Amino acid sequence: MCKFVLVFALFIFSSQLMAITCDGTITNVTHWSNGNQNRVNFKLTAENNTSIWVQTITKEQVTLVMTALTSQLPTKVHWSCNEPKQCVSQNAIESCGYISITNSSTFSNK
Repeated sequence: MCKFVLVFALFIFSSQLMAITCDGTITNVTHWSNGNQNRVNFKLTAENNTSIWVQTITKEQVTLVMTALTSQLPTKVHWSCNEPKQCVSQNAIESCGYISITNSSTFSNK
């Protein structure tokens, strides 16, 4: 039982080490007309002006990307598998995780 708990704990710890989250604003979107539905490449640019290109794999991700581009809201891309080593890449990396848009504005009910 102790070995099982140890192996499970190491698995959880190692999977957390492999995950990466990149923050920034979407500054460019490209769609190639090669018949790949649900796939757009987008450039996520961080505050320090570094950038990473990401490729969507679902219609929902395309919708989020277009919303983030239009609104210029802060965006996070989180990889839980096939993650890049850092948040910098000239080639599009297929997303494997989630895309999150954050509206930092506060609304008041009047």
